[in-house]
Amino acid sequence: MYKFLIKTSSPRPSLLPKTDNPAFQSANTEVESNLVDNSPVGKGGTKRKRGNYNNYSPEVRAKMAKYAIENGVQNTARKFTTDLGSPVNESTIRSIKSSYMRRGLHKQFENAAELPKKDRGRPLLLGKYDAELLDYIKSIREFGGIVNNQIVISSAKGILKYHDSEFLETLDLTKTWAESVLHRLGYTKRKGTKAARSQPEDFEKTKQDYIDRIEKCVDENNIPDDLIFNWDQTGVNLIPGGDWTMDAKGSRQVNIVGINDKRQITALLTISKSGVLLPPQIIYAGTTEQCHPKYEFPKSWNIYHSENHWSNTDTMLHYIEHLLVPYVTDKRDELDLPLKQPALAIFDVFSAHRHASVLDALHRANIKVVYVPAGCTDQLQPPDLRVNKVYKDILRAKFQDWYADEVAKFLKKKKKLDKFEIDMRLSVIKPLHARWLVKTQKQLETKNDLIRSAFEAAGIKVNQ
Repeated sequence: MYKFLIKTSSPRPSLLPKTDNPAFQSANTEVESNLVDNSPVGKGGTKRKRGNYNNYSPEVRAKMAKYAIENGVQNTARKFTTDLGSPVNESTIRSIKSSYMRRGLHKQFENAAELPKKDRGRPLLLGKYDAELLDYIKSIREFGGIVNNQIVISSAKGILKYHDSEFLETLDLTKTWAESVLHRLGYTKRKGTKAARSQPEDFEKTKQDYIDRIEKCVDENNIPDDLIFNWDQTGVNLIPGGDWTMDAKGSRQVNIVGINDKRQITALLTISKSGVLLPPQIIYAGTTEQCHPKYEFPKSWNIYHSENHWSNTDTMLHYIEHLLVPYVTDKRDELDLPLKQPALAIFDVFSAHRHASVLDALHRANIKVVYVPAGCTDQLQPPDLRVNKVYKDILRAKFQDWYADEVAKFLKKKKKLDKFEIDMRLSVIKPLHARWLVKTQKQLETKNDLIRSAFEAAGIKVNQ
């Protein structure tokens, strides 16, 4: 478990060490493309009594492994159950196959004829590649780069993509495993705690009043779920997961490359009560379109900018005019509704949302307004309850996949990973990040049930 947290900022170009080591280069590629979803740790049950275990000779174990590689685990279990005259579990075959591949025996000429039992004690998941991973992680920190669970996982993927991609497919690289690697290195994560958000003392009454206002507006104006929207602005890191790093326990100062870089954009995500994710507004930091990435976004998206990438009155008016109103107009036409059919927008009390010009723009489009009560967005704003986290998790995974690929590519050039370097300049990262945003949007658009459940989690009933 990590007991300490140190706040750092996103990395600059050269997040990772330069290297001529091909395996390190593959790790760099993985780390750059990866912030993968970690498999959950299974819950332990009651300890079972140890059963009877068969002892197989090294020759038989080797035969099992080779047969499993060629014919699959299930077929191997069936074959050797018949050949040996006693049950052979699939889990046994799977373990033997993994051990065979971990030791690299499947790469030997005509394969190895024997597979001795492993040494006692918990085996290293990466086998002979574990030491290379540890060296690589240490070199990242020495170079001033970010180290966290996602970097460990993507580094391991990159190294294995270079050395043994077949072996990689047999592994489940989880968050728990990554934590164990960092623990062996003596690294710990530290962060200052934040004060808990204060909730109104009469929260239940505040919640009910909020829901009543929504239901009253919907009933009086006969508004269908397709025209009930909730939007929320959320900050998005250009390097997902890059605000934290691991360092040796007891370190008083943790140096991070790029500590003062501005590495965020703002995404305005809008969902409808019918389970639709609308095209987003993406806000970059700058005063002209020159700050936008050189990337062709979908035409339905609203790509804009502000001096600090924050949402403000100007960006909201741009969003309403260029995205929301056209969408509402098209949806009315699609549903064969009158041109003046009211719609409903639900949003928080952020100052730009309450500006007279913004409210007037919504009024002209016949879009009614209900505010989420102040101090209650974490309980009553649908995107905060379900959508935003999933959005960022998907985006993080896109980054991890890219980083893993970069590490693998670097290793294939037969260079040492301690010389690995990835260009993190905004001009390079922005187009890549734009591509990840588009892929993330497409993936989240398919999660209609998740979006509907976000409204239900806020107490807003959804028509089935």
